[in-house]
Amino acid sequence: MCLELGGKSPLLIAEDADLAAAVRHGVQDVMLNSGQTCTALTRMLLPASRYAEALELAVAETEALRLGDPLDPESFLGPMCSAGQRHTVRDYIRIGQQEGARLLYGGSDAPAEFDRGYYQRPTLFADVDNRMRIAQEEIFGPVLCLIPYADEVQAVQLANDSPFGLSSGVWAGTRQRAWAWRGSCGRASASSTGRPSTTTRPSVATSSRAMVASGGRGAGRVRRNQSHAVLRGLPADNTQASPGLTMNETGGGAIRRLSAVLGVRAR
Repeated sequence: MCLELGGKSPLLIAEDADLAAAVRHGVQDVMLNSGQTCTALTRMLLPASRYAEALELAVAETEALRLGDPLDPESFLGPMCSAGQRHTVRDYIRIGQQEGARLLYGGSDAPAEFDRGYYQRPTLFADVDNRMRIAQEEIFGPVLCLIPYADEVQAVQLANDSPFGLSSGVWAGTRQRAWAWRGSCGRASASSTGRPSTTTRPSVATSSRAMVASGGRGAGRVRRNQSHAVLRGLPADNTQASPGLTMNETGGGAIRRLSAVLGVRAR
């Protein structure tokens, strides 16, 4: 028996966030391990008022990430795990284009600089409708969907509009909003470094990265005891249990609880 913990997790970036830092983190989170991470935040939800700026930042950050030999310390992305997985990723990129999403960076063409290895260029899609397959199905590759939202109500609705509930994240501009996210998680562990993809970057005291790793819908709760939240910029020993999510509540539930904290209605 195999229990699949798939994900199509959202990163909700608030309008008052440090946009450059938030987008940088979001791009790196997805491109880490060439997108072959089940908890990757592959749907970046952005305020429409800052959407154009965010797209420029995402392209600049993606261009700066080197694709190459995984044994080379200068490489950020390596090859895919198999030819079959690379084929799957390329099929999804073509599907995204057919669905009407705008290919912002990358694509399905093989990188010309490699004559061996299952390499796939990091890919960004803009103007993504959350009902598209590339926004609803796990690709498990270096593909990021950038989705605009009009207000916080729509942002929460989009975050919840997924068949998965494996992971989720929020990036806000104030410590109070970051703590509000932390307060929505059942058992929280705080860290001054955050995810490995950001350890080479300066910590941002007003940001948070939250995950609830308990299994997607119908996937089985095989990781429920690993539910946690990570707040970057806080002391590493600042850890305590707090009321909110139960240990078997999914990431979608975390977003719904966040909506209550922010005073908006979740679907």
